[in-house]
Amino acid sequence: ALPISELDKLNETIRKVEQFNEQIQSEIQIERRAAYVAESNVVKLEKTKQRQDLLVDGLNERIRTLSEQQAAMSAQLAAQKDETKVARETLNEALSEMESISLEKKQFVQQWKTSIMGMQRRDDAVRKTEEALTKQKEELQALDNEMVGYRQNIKLAQAENAKL
Repeated sequence: ALPISELDKLNETIRKVEQFNEQIQSEIQIERRAAYVAESNVVKLEKTKQRQDLLVDGLNERIRTLSEQQAAMSAQLAAQKDETKVARETLNEALSEMESISLEKKQFVQQWKTSIMGMQRRDDAVRKTEEALTKQKEELQALDNEMVGYRQNIKLAQAENAKL
């Protein structure tokens, strides 16, 4: 058998080893808990990263869609600008044509008024000529009547002369 002091030393060593074991077990549990917490945090971070990746992918898709829409709208705007330019040119041509027609209309109206005034002057001249002609016919008729009267007077005078 072992002497008591050796036994005490062994017991003391066993006790120290058991304490050390307990301490190691405690540290292992602490490290496990820390590892679980770290693993839980990593899982949470991975989920957060996945959500952020999905959000970034969604935003990138939105950027792509908006870029396509912008390109389409830019093309549409350019086409509308061209159409507007052509429409303005057509409108300007139509306005020019309308001004030309309006000027021509004014000229025709002026010619028409001048023609009416000319016709009125000719109508007045024809009326005056007809009045003068009527007056001359009346004067001629009066002269004819006067000549008929003179002839009758001459015949009467000749008849009286013949009687004498």
